[in-house]
Amino acid sequence: MSNKTVREGVISRGIRTPLIMPGDDLQNIVISSIECVNKGEFDDGDIICVTEAVVAISQSNFVSHEDISRDIERKYE
Repeated sequence: MSNKTVREGVISRGIRTPLIMPGDDLQNIVISSIECVNKGEFDDGDIICVTEAVVAISQSNFVSHEDISRDIERKYE
């Protein structure tokens, strides 16, 4: 009998990555982060999900607190 645990269904697992910054190559960061922890837990065909916020940050698609502050000031002048 194998020591490998048989799993069925959906498994959710967090993977540590470096801090994601605007312009980062998210694909390479995710792949290298998974390779660092992969101890037989990921198989070909597995689906890896990345939060929308992380994708937005890597694409520089967000507003800064300065942007929000200027918008509030403009609305309440």
